[in-house]
Amino acid sequence: MKKLFITLITILLCINVFAQQNYYSQAAKLIDNGEYEQAVNLLTQSIEAREKPEWIPYYLRAIAYANSEKFTSALDDTEKALQKINLDNFDKINKIYTIYSLRALIFKLTENFDNAISEMSIAIKYAPSKDILQNLILKRANYYYENSNYKLSIKDYEKVLKQDTKNLTAKLSIVRSIVSEQEENYSNIKPINTSALKRALTLTNEIIASKPDYDMAYKFRVRTYALMKKYPAAINDAYAFRNIFSTIVASVSGNDIVKYAEKLFFQCVSFDTIAGEKILLEKIDKTPNNPLPYYLLALLYANTDNYQKGIEMLTQSINKTDRELNELLILRSKFYYSNKDYDNALTDLHIAKQQNDSNAYIFYLEGTFYNKIENWNEAAKSFGEVIRIKPNISDGYIMRSNAYQKLKNFDLAKADLDSALKLDTTDVEVLVPYAYFYMEKGDRKASNEVYQKVLNIIDSIETYPKFNDSYSAMIYNNMAYNYVKLGDYEQAEKYVEKALQLDDESGYIWDTRGELYFWQKKYKECISDMNKAIELRKDNEDEPANSYFYRGRAKLELGQTEDGNADIQKAADLKHKEAIEFVKTKN
Repeated sequence: MKKLFITLITILLCINVFAQQNYYSQAAKLIDNGEYEQAVNLLTQSIEAREKPEWIPYYLRAIAYANSEKFTSALDDTEKALQKINLDNFDKINKIYTIYSLRALIFKLTENFDNAISEMSIAIKYAPSKDILQNLILKRANYYYENSNYKLSIKDYEKVLKQDTKNLTAKLSIVRSIVSEQEENYSNIKPINTSALKRALTLTNEIIASKPDYDMAYKFRVRTYALMKKYPAAINDAYAFRNIFSTIVASVSGNDIVKYAEKLFFQCVSFDTIAGEKILLEKIDKTPNNPLPYYLLALLYANTDNYQKGIEMLTQSINKTDRELNELLILRSKFYYSNKDYDNALTDLHIAKQQNDSNAYIFYLEGTFYNKIENWNEAAKSFGEVIRIKPNISDGYIMRSNAYQKLKNFDLAKADLDSALKLDTTDVEVLVPYAYFYMEKGDRKASNEVYQKVLNIIDSIETYPKFNDSYSAMIYNNMAYNYVKLGDYEQAEKYVEKALQLDDESGYIWDTRGELYFWQKKYKECISDMNKAIELRKDNEDEPANSYFYRGRAKLELGQTEDGNADIQKAADLKHKEAIEFVKTKN
């Protein structure tokens, strides 16, 4: 907030009377250094030491109060400053506009834009010169804009532009107001003002002609073209906007405007993917050594799940740059992974971690990839590196614990979960995997005790973020399944019904109730639920194994021998352990 007031202080420093007052000079320095409380104390001493204090100490103290977010005190002091000025008519106009301008700024900081605009309008009446008048009108226009009063903001910006026809800030501000107003109309399904958009287009063209690297002009021209549904033009400009920045990977720079430029580009491409591909290919033809179009084209292909082409383009981008190679390798590894090429995915990560062995994300991805190919030993090593780099983050412990569970090393798995829980004993993100750990170990009672603890935490801590329905349903389902295995069918039924109320689109929940029905000897209901479970999980052939097994057993109980045996054999083929044993016993 300090920077907002530096200009006002500088104005005062130019006043001879102020420069002669040692108190005021010291106070100005304190404010400039952010020592607001000390400035208030000094100025209060100055005021109390004088029988008839001037307006300046009240004005300065108002600035100090405003910087300390004591806005009521700041406004009170501006009132006192005005009273002092009104008693002293000498050079009144040259002083009074600064007070009203400050009052406007204080109201703006409290988001009271109506009062801010009203005070700035008074300041404008007292503006002592054309330059100051222009500046005040520009500020009022900004307040109008921030208050979403786009028409009046445009009116004020046009006044500024009329006086200074080459003012690029005024031109861009008019464009910004026009675009914001028309985007609001679009979102509210109101008619778009085409003539206003043409005005915006004319102004952005003038700005870019005058200053070709003015990135914000491209930003608003992109949005103008998009509103006019001129998508190829929008995509071209969005590329130009993105190309202004030298960095290849938006995430690397940490620059929000770079990320925004990339997001805006793909928003435009989403309206016309074919045009987006064509334009990027044209950019490659024109500038074959620029890595950016290859990179953007790789992202475009990935967005359409064409990872093979994405990999090819990203490889070209990597070959064209000697910067940000690490980030590009990480991205390509993710493309390889999505393309089910796990060997190359891991190879890219191995190269990336050689370049930077302190990037926890690389090791986390590596562990995730090893999980996918069920190489639990290597996964455990990778997540161990995550723990080495980020020992105070629970994710590494949780993931390594999962790998240890797959290796049936439950002691090490529990030790990792205990370490994660030490970081925060109420961390639900740790407790839920802990409950699942007990499920994997076969300790159903302990598992449900932890799940119940999770529910208690959520209910007892008012500020704790609530789970979404599917996550809550998972907890209720797992509790229900534990009760099924414990033979407590009444409790199982209660919890599985809660799960289905929250999420009836997940096959595993229907599977739980289907198995419950089997043990309750409700064989027709079991078959019905397992049908539902299999249908919902048809895209993942491994998941329905349990559903086939218990559907088959229910059919056998109903005398449907051929169909029942076929279902159980299907479950065995899917490596369901109980089904395999069932088939062996039968044979």
